[in-house]
Amino acid sequence: MPDSIKQSCVRIFRDAISEAHPINIEAWGAERLLAEPFETINVDSMTLLDFVMQVEDTYAIELDETAVSECRTLGEFAEIVAAAKDGKATAGA
Repeated sequence: MPDSIKQSCVRIFRDAISEAHPINIEAWGAERLLAEPFETINVDSMTLLDFVMQVEDTYAIELDETAVSECRTLGEFAEIVAAAKDGKATAGA
């Protein structure tokens, strides 16, 4: 997977998290953010939905909702973004 997709997902994710978030993820490196489970980061479903929509807009793709809901980390999410961007996943499946 291209590092640019990982880095883009990290950037968009950081932007989607408000400053009021209880965990200061700004101090975390990209590798930790990619590996940390979403449940540990304590991100609410509306924030995650906003994040997913921003990524879909950025890459002009439509991600499979089931695949997205099965992601446990930002790294796993970045993998499905890369697959969709490369045409390996069916858009809107």
